[in-house]
Formats: sequence, C-alpha cells, structure tokens
Amino acid sequence: MSLERLKAKLTALSVFVTAASILGSVGIAAFTFHQSEKLQKETADTQFALKAADIVLQSDDPEVNANKAARFQNLFPGRVSTDWSDFDWKKYAEESDDMKLQLAKLLVERPSQCKQIIAMYRTLFQSDPTVQAFLNRLEGIPTSPGTTAVKGCSQLAVSIDGKTR
Repeated sequence: MSLERLKAKLTALSVFVTAASILGSVGIAAFTFHQSEKLQKETADTQFALKAADIVLQSDDPEVNANKAARFQNLFPGRVSTDWSDFDWKKYAEESDDMKLQLAKLLVERPSQCKQIIAMYRTLFQSDPTVQAFLNRLEGIPTSPGTTAVKGCSQLAVSIDGKTR
C-alpha cells in the first residue's frame, strides 16, 4: 500500500505542477499583453502630441500658433495639454531663415526698390527686435561690434555666388 500511496502522491504533485505552470504561463501572458497595450497607448499619445505640436508650430507667427493651439484644445479636450494656453509664443518667435531668404531674393530681384522693401519689412515687423537688427545689417547700420553689415542697398545686387545681377 505504501507504493500505491507514493504513486498517488506523485501523480497529484505532477498534476499540481502542471496546473501551476499553466496558470503561471497564462499570468505572464496576461501581464505581457497588458504592458504591451499600455506601451502602445503611450506611443499613440506621444505621436499625437508630436504631430499636434508640429501642426501648431508650422507658422512663425506667434498669434497663428496660439490660435491653432486653442483650436486643438477645443477639438481634443483632455488630449492636448492645458499648458499650451500658458505658453508665451512670442518669447520664441523670431525671424526665420526662410523669411531672410525671401527678403534677400526680393531685394536681389528689385534692387531699385531696396529702400521701400526694407521700410515695408520694418513696418511689418516693428515689434520684433531681431528682425529690426537684421534689417539694420542690410542697410549698413552697425548693430553690434563684430557684426558684418552690407554697405547700403547698392551691395545687395550681389547674389550668394558673388555674381552681380
């Protein structure tokens, strides 16, 4: 009888070990599935936030950016951070390289209208000191030591490759 009892105990132990390994595998699979789902949600939220920020920041105009941020907050309440409304857009807005390139092209194409074009840009960007400093450099007005300035509108007819237009 002792041998049959030992066999019964070993059989019961093997059933228990098998059940425990099955339950452990299911538990680990459930945990892995839950973590994967959580990671996918975090990834989607991050991608949404990056795309929203990219769309909002496409403009160099701080007012346009603030309006886009407000629209995103209205469209997606709870998904777009409320910190966007407190963000000081004007603190980070300055002239862009694209604006400088377009201004340079305009001045090269119309050198006879140089003074009028610069005056127009001064009026459009009168509250932006970085744009004003850039325009000062174009007009040959020293802005700070070590700053290279063009000597008036006459030199603006020279393009980037050094050829006179």
